[in-house]
Amino acid sequence: MSLNGWYQPKFIVNHVGLAKVNFSTDVFKWGLISGPAGDLAARSVTEGYEFVSDLLNNNGTALSEVTGGGYARQNAASVTYGLSGLVITFSMANPDWNPLTATVCYAWLHDETASSGTDATRPLLGIFDLGGAQNPSSQPFTLDVNGSGIATDTVTQ
Repeated sequence: MSLNGWYQPKFIVNHVGLAKVNFSTDVFKWGLISGPAGDLAARSVTEGYEFVSDLLNNNGTALSEVTGGGYARQNAASVTYGLSGLVITFSMANPDWNPLTATVCYAWLHDETASSGTDATRPLLGIFDLGGAQNPSSQPFTLDVNGSGIATDTVTQ
């Protein structure tokens, strides 16, 4: 499942910009939302979300995190952060839940290290729209991280 991602401006300003995040050593985690599809608030609203709790509260129309069926929030694996020329790349291995039985509409990525262990303090790096309800039934469910990384930024001179 390829990812259409929305990166959170407040993560950049309030966490990266204030040196509260270390891309090389922090633990990042993936979570899944069961939906229903289309219930995620408009981008103009969600870009104001700073923490996982903001996402799950979804501007008053709560979203449900996937439960049971082989689901648990998952540590991002093989995380790399580097610079090549003027391109900064943040990458990781494809997360997978094997097996998973659930309806999944959205995914998110947050920084676990920078929190105090509650969703209200877990900085939300990105939200990913899976393009509608996905319904794995006791089978592997994998999110495909772009070969160019989960996020890239080209520095201008």
